Amino acid sequence: MKKVLAQGTKYLFGAFGIAILGLLMSLTYQALGRIFPTSPINQMWGLVLFDIAAITWALAFVFSCETIGQYAVAIFGFLTGFIGTLIMVAAEVMLGQTLTTTNSAEVARWLIYGFIGATILHAILIYAHHYNGQTIRQKVEIGIARGEVTTEAIKQAQVMLDVEKANLARTIADGIIADTKRELGLYPIDGTPFDRRQQPREFNYSTEEILNEVKDISSILPSPTGTILHRKNILWDRGDDPAAYYNPDSPQALACGHDAGTTWNQTRKADECNICGHLLPPHNSTPTQEAGDQPSPFLKSQPE
Repeated sequence: MKKVLAQGTKYLFGAFGIAILGLLMSLTYQALGRIFPTSPINQMWGLVLFDIAAITWALAFVFSCETIGQYAVAIFGFLTGFIGTLIMVAAEVMLGQTLTTTNSAEVARWLIYGFIGATILHAILIYAHHYNGQTIRQKVEIGIARGEVTTEAIKQAQVMLDVEKANLARTIADGIIADTKRELGLYPIDGTPFDRRQQPREFNYSTEEILNEVKDISSILPSPTGTILHRKNILWDRGDDPAAYYNPDSPQALACGHDAGTTWNQTRKADECNICGHLLPPHNSTPTQEAGDQPSPFLKSQPE
């Protein structure tokens, strides 16, 4: 008999709990009908803020909380839904009875305020519950710490840039000037990547090749004053200074003023001054010898 009563008590208590929930939801629904008299859908959604909210937050407290913050939010959410349900039931009982006189307008006004307050509180609690979760909370805290480190790094970089501002500006200015000079075809600044000045060319010629080249050129082109010295045919050797042979007053002076004699130029078919290479006027007489073949009888012998 005791076992039967114990088992029956369980079912009876369960049915009693369901009946109480039904009573609360019924009265809450009727109270919501006074707020939304022409919208049954809003009345059903209103039950979510009170009766269903109390049940949901209670289950979340038992099965879904991981941190102390989530447990606290779940308790606060359960109390919001449960107290809101009791207020809605009390308001419906006061407005639906005829035993006492009540200020219907005042009660209805507080019903509206309670509905708005419950909506706001539950929206905030939902976000707070997710925020206090272990994974999201960890990501948020790490993100905040990373942001603080980045902010400090930016501050330090600004300080360093203020110190190095002049040097950095100078580096950029050098690059701009180098680009401009390169576009204008001018030489860039030393030490920049745009320094494209040509390196000096190297000439590898022997002394003999240079002398032969000069000899070939001097045999074709007239030489300026003081560059041609036919040492072997120079009269009265006075050294290598061309000015030493310039003596217009001398009986042997040529039209150019030099008195060191002449040499026959086979290529030009004329005599030329031994000092400046000035050509004498042509004459009909044919020279008996070419310059350089034999010494002139008027020339002073030179030591070999």
